[in-house]
Amino acid sequence: MKTILLIDDSKFIRAVLKRMLSSFGEYQILGEASNGVEGLQHIKDLHPDIVILDVHMPFMSGLALLRELKKEHQRPRILLFSAHTKKHAQLTIECLLEGADDYICKPTNDPTLQSLRDELHQKLAQLRPYPIFSRYTPSIATSRNIMSPHVIGIAASTGGPDTIRNILSGIKPNNTIPILIVQHMPPLFTLRFAQTLSRQTEHHIKEAAQHGKIQPGDIIIARGGQHLILEKKGTDIYYRSISSPPIKGLRPSADILFQSLADQLGSKTLALILTGMGNDGLEGAKSIHHKGGEIIVQNKASSTVWGMPRAISESSIPARELSPQEMAETINHLTNTHGLHDEP
Repeated sequence: MKTILLIDDSKFIRAVLKRMLSSFGEYQILGEASNGVEGLQHIKDLHPDIVILDVHMPFMSGLALLRELKKEHQRPRILLFSAHTKKHAQLTIECLLEGADDYICKPTNDPTLQSLRDELHQKLAQLRPYPIFSRYTPSIATSRNIMSPHVIGIAASTGGPDTIRNILSGIKPNNTIPILIVQHMPPLFTLRFAQTLSRQTEHHIKEAAQHGKIQPGDIIIARGGQHLILEKKGTDIYYRSISSPPIKGLRPSADILFQSLADQLGSKTLALILTGMGNDGLEGAKSIHHKGGEIIVQNKASSTVWGMPRAISESSIPARELSPQEMAETINHLTNTHGLHDEP
Protein backbone atom coordinates (compact mmCIF):
# COMPACT_ATOMS: atom_id res chain seq x y z
CA MET A 1 0.00 0.00 0.00
CA LYS A 2 1.43 3.38 -1.03
CA THR A 3 1.72 6.04 1.64
CA ILE A 4 0.67 9.67 1.14
CA LEU A 5 1.33 12.99 2.85
CA LEU A 6 -1.00 15.97 2.29
CA ILE A 7 0.44 19.49 2.30
CA ASP A 8 -2.10 22.27 1.73
CA ASP A 9 -2.94 25.41 3.69
CA SER A 10 -6.69 24.83 3.20
CA LYS A 11 -8.24 22.61 5.87
CA PHE A 12 -11.23 22.09 3.58
CA ILE A 13 -9.05 20.87 0.68
CA ARG A 14 -7.19 18.48 2.97
CA ALA A 15 -10.50 17.07 4.20
CA VAL A 16 -11.77 16.60 0.64
CA LEU A 17 -8.57 14.83 -0.39
CA LYS A 18 -8.64 12.59 2.68
CA ARG A 19 -12.20 11.47 1.92
CA MET A 20 -11.27 10.69 -1.68
CA LEU A 21 -8.10 8.83 -0.77
CA SER A 22 -9.90 6.78 1.87
CA SER A 23 -12.54 5.78 -0.68
CA PHE A 24 -9.87 4.44 -3.06
CA GLY A 25 -8.79 1.85 -0.49
CA GLU A 26 -5.25 1.72 -1.89
CA TYR A 27 -3.43 4.38 0.09
CA GLN A 28 -2.41 5.06 3.66
CA ILE A 29 -2.46 8.71 4.71
CA LEU A 30 0.58 9.23 6.93
CA GLY A 31 -0.21 12.80 7.91
CA GLU A 32 -0.98 16.32 6.79
CA ALA A 33 0.57 19.77 6.99
CA SER A 34 -0.74 23.30 6.48
CA ASN A 35 2.48 24.90 5.23
CA GLY A 36 5.74 24.05 3.54
CA VAL A 37 7.91 24.25 6.66
CA GLU A 38 5.79 21.72 8.53
CA GLY A 39 5.41 19.65 5.38
CA LEU A 40 9.14 19.42 4.76
CA GLN A 41 9.73 18.14 8.28
CA HIS A 42 6.97 15.55 7.87
CA ILE A 43 8.59 14.33 4.64
CA LYS A 44 11.89 13.84 6.46
CA ASP A 45 10.26 12.11 9.43
CA LEU A 46 7.58 10.00 7.73
CA HIS A 47 9.16 9.12 4.35
CA PRO A 48 5.93 9.03 2.31
CA ASP A 49 5.81 7.46 -1.14
CA ILE A 50 3.77 10.36 -2.55
CA VAL A 51 3.18 13.95 -1.47
CA ILE A 52 0.15 15.93 -2.67
CA LEU A 53 1.47 19.48 -2.55
CA ASP A 54 -0.24 22.85 -2.82
CA VAL A 55 1.87 25.28 -4.85
CA HIS A 56 0.92 28.45 -2.95
CA MET A 57 1.22 28.39 0.87
CA PRO A 58 2.40 30.64 3.69
CA PHE A 59 5.86 30.40 5.30
CA MET A 60 7.24 28.11 2.58
CA SER A 61 5.73 27.71 -0.86
CA GLY A 62 5.56 24.47 -2.79
CA LEU A 63 8.39 25.73 -4.99
CA ALA A 64 10.64 26.48 -2.00
CA LEU A 65 9.88 23.06 -0.53
CA LEU A 66 10.87 21.33 -3.77
CA ARG A 67 14.16 23.21 -3.83
CA GLU A 68 14.87 22.06 -0.30
CA LEU A 69 13.98 18.47 -1.23
CA LYS A 70 16.67 18.48 -3.89
CA LYS A 71 19.21 18.45 -1.07
CA GLU A 72 17.82 15.17 0.26
CA HIS A 73 19.19 11.78 -0.83
CA GLN A 74 15.76 10.24 -1.13
CA ARG A 75 12.53 12.00 -1.96
CA PRO A 76 8.91 11.07 -2.66
CA ARG A 77 6.91 11.46 -5.83
CA ILE A 78 5.22 14.87 -5.91
CA LEU A 79 1.70 15.53 -7.22
CA LEU A 80 0.92 19.26 -7.31
CA PHE A 81 -2.49 20.72 -6.52
CA SER A 82 -2.89 23.99 -8.43
CA ALA A 83 -5.51 26.61 -9.28
CA HIS A 84 -6.10 27.41 -12.95
CA THR A 85 -4.91 31.04 -12.81
CA LYS A 86 -2.01 32.94 -14.36
CA LYS A 87 -0.20 33.17 -11.03
CA HIS A 88 -0.65 29.50 -10.21
CA ALA A 89 0.17 28.42 -13.77
CA GLN A 90 3.59 30.05 -13.49
CA LEU A 91 4.20 28.55 -10.05
CA THR A 92 3.11 25.13 -11.28
CA ILE A 93 5.49 25.25 -14.25
CA GLU A 94 8.38 26.27 -12.00
CA CYS A 95 7.54 23.43 -9.61
CA LEU A 96 7.45 20.91 -12.46
CA LEU A 97 10.86 22.11 -13.57
CA GLU A 98 12.14 21.72 -10.00
CA GLY A 99 11.23 18.04 -9.98
CA ALA A 100 7.50 17.74 -9.26
CA ASP A 101 6.09 14.81 -11.20
CA ASP A 102 2.59 15.92 -12.18
CA TYR A 103 -0.22 18.29 -11.26
CA ILE A 104 -3.98 18.50 -10.88
CA CYS A 105 -5.92 21.73 -11.33
CA LYS A 106 -8.53 22.47 -8.70
CA PRO A 107 -11.97 22.14 -10.32
CA THR A 108 -14.00 25.30 -10.95
CA ASN A 109 -17.27 24.03 -12.47
CA ASP A 110 -17.79 20.60 -10.92
CA PRO A 111 -19.79 20.76 -7.68
CA THR A 112 -19.73 16.95 -7.36
CA LEU A 113 -15.91 16.89 -7.61
CA GLN A 114 -16.20 13.69 -9.65
CA SER A 115 -13.71 14.91 -12.27
CA LEU A 116 -11.19 15.67 -9.52
CA ARG A 117 -11.73 12.24 -7.97
CA ASP A 118 -11.23 10.48 -11.30
CA GLU A 119 -8.10 12.44 -12.20
CA LEU A 120 -6.61 12.00 -8.72
CA HIS A 121 -7.16 8.23 -8.83
CA GLN A 122 -5.65 7.94 -12.30
CA LYS A 123 -2.57 10.02 -11.62
CA LEU A 124 -1.76 8.48 -8.26
CA ALA A 125 -1.94 5.00 -9.78
CA GLN A 126 0.71 5.91 -12.34
CA LEU A 127 3.31 7.28 -9.93
CA ARG A 128 5.88 4.62 -9.17
CA PRO A 129 8.69 4.97 -6.59
CA TYR A 130 12.03 6.34 -7.73
CA PRO A 131 14.36 3.50 -8.71
CA ILE A 132 17.04 2.87 -6.10
CA PHE A 133 19.51 2.12 -8.85
CA SER A 134 19.48 1.75 -12.60
CA ARG A 135 20.72 -1.23 -14.54
CA TYR A 136 20.56 0.87 -17.69
CA THR A 137 23.87 1.17 -19.50
CA PRO A 138 24.23 4.23 -21.74
CA SER A 139 24.57 3.28 -25.37
CA ILE A 140 27.48 4.27 -27.55
CA ALA A 141 27.16 6.25 -30.78
CA THR A 142 23.40 6.55 -30.25
CA SER A 143 22.88 8.57 -33.45
CA ARG A 144 24.59 6.03 -35.71
CA ASN A 145 22.45 5.11 -38.73
CA ILE A 146 19.78 7.73 -37.94
CA MET A 147 19.10 9.90 -40.99
CA SER A 148 19.27 13.64 -40.39
CA PRO A 149 15.62 14.76 -40.09
CA HIS A 150 13.96 17.92 -41.33
CA VAL A 151 11.90 18.16 -38.13
CA ILE A 152 11.90 16.52 -34.70
CA GLY A 153 8.58 15.88 -32.99
CA ILE A 154 8.42 15.37 -29.22
CA ALA A 155 5.54 13.89 -27.21
CA ALA A 156 5.36 14.07 -23.41
CA SER A 157 2.91 13.95 -20.54
CA THR A 158 3.51 13.15 -16.84
CA GLY A 159 7.10 14.04 -15.95
CA GLY A 160 7.57 15.71 -19.31
CA PRO A 161 8.37 19.32 -18.38
CA ASP A 162 11.57 18.52 -16.47
CA THR A 163 12.60 15.91 -19.07
CA ILE A 164 12.06 18.36 -21.94
CA ARG A 165 14.06 20.99 -20.06
CA ASN A 166 16.91 18.51 -19.59
CA ILE A 167 16.91 17.60 -23.28
CA LEU A 168 16.82 21.22 -24.48
CA SER A 169 19.54 22.18 -21.99
CA GLY A 170 21.77 19.54 -23.56
CA ILE A 171 21.18 20.68 -27.14
CA LYS A 172 23.81 23.12 -28.39
CA PRO A 173 22.70 26.65 -29.33
CA ASN A 174 23.75 26.07 -32.94
CA ASN A 175 21.05 23.44 -33.46
CA THR A 176 19.33 23.96 -36.82
CA ILE A 177 16.72 21.19 -36.69
CA PRO A 178 13.24 22.55 -35.85
CA ILE A 179 11.58 20.89 -32.86
CA LEU A 180 7.81 20.69 -32.39
CA ILE A 181 6.62 19.67 -28.93
CA VAL A 182 3.34 18.30 -27.61
CA GLN A 183 3.27 18.44 -23.82
CA HIS A 184 -0.12 17.61 -22.32
CA MET A 185 -1.08 20.87 -20.62
CA PRO A 186 -4.16 23.11 -20.54
CA PRO A 187 -4.37 26.61 -22.04
CA LEU A 188 -2.26 29.24 -20.26
CA PHE A 189 0.13 26.64 -18.88
CA THR A 190 1.83 26.04 -22.24
CA LEU A 191 2.64 29.74 -22.66
CA ARG A 192 4.20 29.86 -19.18
CA PHE A 193 6.07 26.65 -19.94
CA ALA A 194 7.59 28.09 -23.12
CA GLN A 195 8.55 31.33 -21.39
CA THR A 196 10.16 29.55 -18.45
CA LEU A 197 12.11 27.16 -20.71
CA SER A 198 13.45 30.15 -22.66
CA ARG A 199 14.82 31.61 -19.44
CA GLN A 200 16.33 28.33 -18.25
CA THR A 201 17.96 27.10 -21.47
CA GLU A 202 20.09 28.61 -24.23
CA HIS A 203 17.20 28.51 -26.69
CA HIS A 204 14.24 30.69 -27.55
CA ILE A 205 11.15 28.52 -27.13
CA LYS A 206 7.76 29.78 -28.19
CA GLU A 207 4.16 28.69 -27.81
CA ALA A 208 2.55 28.04 -31.18
CA ALA A 209 0.53 30.91 -32.60
CA GLN A 210 -2.34 30.21 -35.01
CA HIS A 211 0.10 29.62 -37.85
CA GLY A 212 3.63 30.46 -38.90
CA LYS A 213 6.61 29.56 -41.04
CA ILE A 214 9.08 27.17 -39.42
CA GLN A 215 12.65 28.42 -39.48
CA PRO A 216 15.86 26.43 -38.83
CA GLY A 217 16.33 25.86 -35.12
CA ASP A 218 12.78 26.83 -34.12
CA ILE A 219 11.44 25.20 -30.96
CA ILE A 220 7.65 25.40 -30.79
CA ILE A 221 5.32 24.07 -28.07
CA ALA A 222 1.73 23.19 -29.00
CA ARG A 223 -0.75 25.56 -27.42
CA GLY A 224 -2.93 24.05 -24.71
CA GLY A 225 -6.41 23.33 -26.04
CA GLN A 226 -5.30 23.15 -29.69
CA HIS A 227 -3.66 20.54 -31.88
CA LEU A 228 -0.40 21.36 -33.67
CA ILE A 229 0.15 20.21 -37.26
CA LEU A 230 2.84 20.70 -39.89
CA GLU A 231 2.20 21.68 -43.51
CA LYS A 232 4.62 21.78 -46.42
CA LYS A 233 4.41 24.29 -49.28
CA GLY A 234 7.12 23.78 -51.86
CA THR A 235 10.39 23.69 -49.99
CA ASP A 236 9.03 25.66 -47.04
CA ILE A 237 7.37 24.18 -43.97
CA TYR A 238 4.75 25.79 -41.76
CA TYR A 239 2.90 24.96 -38.57
CA ARG A 240 -0.75 25.53 -37.80
CA SER A 241 -2.82 25.34 -34.61
CA ILE A 242 -6.23 23.75 -35.09
CA SER A 243 -9.25 23.22 -32.84
CA SER A 244 -10.49 19.88 -34.14
CA PRO A 245 -11.94 17.52 -31.48
CA PRO A 246 -9.69 15.98 -28.83
CA ILE A 247 -8.15 12.59 -29.58
CA LYS A 248 -8.60 10.13 -26.68
CA GLY A 249 -9.48 13.15 -24.55
CA LEU A 250 -6.29 15.00 -25.47
CA ARG A 251 -5.83 18.34 -27.18
CA PRO A 252 -3.02 18.85 -28.09
CA SER A 253 -2.44 15.28 -29.25
CA ALA A 254 0.91 13.83 -30.25
CA ASP A 255 -0.85 11.47 -32.65
CA ILE A 256 -2.16 14.45 -34.63
CA LEU A 257 1.28 16.09 -34.78
CA PHE A 258 3.09 12.87 -35.69
CA GLN A 259 0.57 12.01 -38.40
CA SER A 260 1.12 15.40 -40.03
CA LEU A 261 4.89 14.93 -39.87
CA ALA A 262 4.57 11.52 -41.53
CA ASP A 263 2.25 12.87 -44.22
CA GLN A 264 4.32 15.94 -45.04
CA LEU A 265 7.93 14.89 -44.43
CA GLY A 266 7.90 11.09 -44.55
CA SER A 267 11.33 9.64 -43.82
CA LYS A 268 12.72 13.06 -42.86
CA THR A 269 11.10 12.84 -39.43
CA LEU A 270 12.44 11.90 -36.01
CA ALA A 271 9.94 11.35 -33.17
CA LEU A 272 10.83 11.29 -29.47
CA ILE A 273 8.27 9.77 -27.11
CA LEU A 274 8.93 10.75 -23.52
CA THR A 275 7.56 9.90 -20.09
CA GLY A 276 3.79 9.97 -19.70
CA MET A 277 0.58 8.06 -19.07
CA GLY A 278 -1.37 6.31 -21.76
CA ASN A 279 -0.35 5.74 -25.37
CA ASP A 280 -0.59 9.11 -27.09
CA GLY A 281 1.86 9.11 -29.98
CA LEU A 282 1.56 5.40 -30.73
CA GLU A 283 -0.60 5.67 -33.85
CA GLY A 284 1.34 8.65 -35.15
CA ALA A 285 4.63 6.86 -34.54
CA LYS A 286 3.36 3.92 -36.58
CA SER A 287 2.74 6.29 -39.49
CA ILE A 288 6.20 7.84 -39.15
CA HIS A 289 7.78 4.39 -39.11
CA HIS A 290 5.82 3.25 -42.17
CA LYS A 291 7.08 6.33 -44.05
CA GLY A 292 10.68 5.55 -43.11
CA GLY A 293 11.13 7.94 -40.20
CA GLU A 294 12.92 7.19 -36.93
CA ILE A 295 11.49 6.65 -33.44
CA ILE A 296 13.27 7.08 -30.09
CA VAL A 297 11.61 6.46 -26.72
CA GLN A 298 12.71 7.45 -23.24
CA ASN A 299 14.16 4.55 -21.29
CA LYS A 300 12.27 3.19 -18.29
CA ALA A 301 14.93 4.07 -15.73
CA SER A 302 14.63 7.81 -16.40
CA SER A 303 10.83 7.95 -16.94
CA THR A 304 8.44 9.19 -14.29
CA VAL A 305 5.69 7.10 -15.91
CA TRP A 306 6.75 4.55 -18.51
CA GLY A 307 3.41 4.53 -20.29
CA MET A 308 3.77 6.31 -23.62
CA PRO A 309 7.28 4.91 -24.23
CA ARG A 310 6.13 1.45 -23.17
CA ALA A 311 3.29 1.52 -25.69
CA ILE A 312 5.87 2.02 -28.45
CA SER A 313 8.32 -0.57 -27.08
CA GLU A 314 5.60 -3.22 -26.84
CA SER A 315 4.35 -2.55 -30.37
CA SER A 316 5.88 -3.71 -33.63
CA ILE A 317 7.63 -0.36 -34.12
CA PRO A 318 11.44 -0.53 -33.94
CA ALA A 319 12.58 2.16 -31.52
CA ARG A 320 15.74 2.99 -29.61
CA GLU A 321 15.46 3.49 -25.85
CA LEU A 322 17.62 6.39 -24.67
CA SER A 323 18.00 8.64 -21.67
CA PRO A 324 17.25 12.39 -22.04
CA GLN A 325 21.00 13.12 -22.09
CA GLU A 326 21.52 10.66 -24.94
CA MET A 327 18.64 12.19 -26.85
CA ALA A 328 20.31 15.60 -26.63
CA GLU A 329 23.64 14.12 -27.75
CA THR A 330 21.89 12.47 -30.70
CA ILE A 331 20.32 15.76 -31.79
CA ASN A 332 23.68 17.54 -31.48
CA HIS A 333 25.23 14.97 -33.80
CA LEU A 334 22.38 15.12 -36.31
CA THR A 335 22.38 18.90 -36.54
CA ASN A 336 25.88 18.77 -38.03
CA THR A 337 24.51 17.03 -41.12
CA HIS A 338 21.09 18.68 -41.24
CA GLY A 339 19.71 20.54 -44.22
CA LEU A 340 16.19 21.89 -43.72
CA HIS A 341 15.20 21.89 -47.38
CA ASP A 342 16.99 18.76 -48.60
CA GLU A 343 14.75 16.64 -50.77
CA PRO A 344 13.64 13.34 -49.12
